[in-house]
Amino acid sequence: MISALTSATPWPSPVHVSGTVQCDQNSNGVIDISARPADPGVAVRAPSLDLISGQFTAVTDSSGGYDIVLPTQSDHYLVAPVNLPGA
Repeated sequence: MISALTSATPWPSPVHVSGTVQCDQNSNGVIDISARPADPGVAVRAPSLDLISGQFTAVTDSSGGYDIVLPTQSDHYLVAPVNLPGA
């Protein structure tokens, strides 16, 4: 039985990108004070732009929020919603 694990080097911390998808109800391209969060279930993807490390996806929650866990390597990602419902 192992009761504890130790390491000479620290474990890398996960890298997260998170945010909120908002609904632009009046289609003016501005998030107005009255804007509401997007419906739950909107997919947000973050494909790798530098390294072929993959594509990472999250789905919005009831408040329009998302959180994508990324690898700890250095890279660039393009974060964008992919299945926005019509207005």
